[in-house]
Amino acid sequence: MAAARDQERPARIHLKVDTGLGRNGVALDAWDQLLGEAMEYQDQGLLRVVGIFSHLSVADEPERPETDEQLAAFREVLAVAEDAGVDPEVRHLANTPATLSRPDTHFDLVRVGLGIYGLSPFEAQTSAELGLRPAMTLRTLVSQCKQVPDRQGVSYGLRYRTSGPSTLALIPLGYADGVPRVATGGPVRVAGRTYPVVGRIAMDQMVIDLGNIGPAVRTSSAPRRCCSGTGTTAGPRQTTGRWPPARTTTRS
Repeated sequence: MAAARDQERPARIHLKVDTGLGRNGVALDAWDQLLGEAMEYQDQGLLRVVGIFSHLSVADEPERPETDEQLAAFREVLAVAEDAGVDPEVRHLANTPATLSRPDTHFDLVRVGLGIYGLSPFEAQTSAELGLRPAMTLRTLVSQCKQVPDRQGVSYGLRYRTSGPSTLALIPLGYADGVPRVATGGPVRVAGRTYPVVGRIAMDQMVIDLGNIGPAVRTSSAPRRCCSGTGTTAGPRQTTGRWPPARTTTRS
């Protein structure tokens, strides 16, 4: 409020209510109190309540009842706000999955997060099926290739072992760069082919198994090949959507 006084103009604010996510936003039983305080400041010309919003917790699982429960709670808090004299310009609730599947949650605007990146929020539907196209590409260079024998263990814990003589390629990206440490199996494309990450992902590197490639490829071009973990191209290069499952799957 001090800034509004200094600027001599009201702050435009959105009030957030927690309808079930358990994150930020005022609790339902404190909504009346928040409205009362907001209206006092509005009457003083210090703020203007221009929006009321909440956030859905399980809209990516359409069969669950919590979305209906949150929607009912949100409608109730809007009615309470109207009775208190609040006349918001916008009311908003829908995230990406609700935007795509629940038009009854759209109100005056929607907030698309994951969908902006072209990714599907639904386990049973791909980005392509929803008309989305992945919009990110992460590229780097293979930093090392080396031939290894059958049953060679890879990375911490040695949870992956080669199934025969093979070539391992080192990718200079890890969890310090934002790659989830549990994302073993995530797809990486090198020279037009896709390989899964094998072994545990380290802080600044991860490994892919190229198989038993020829020595000419291994020793010359492969170490400088550009590789990508995401993609903007449809078809087999569209690997972005295959990373989220890798984050939740333990692979040996």
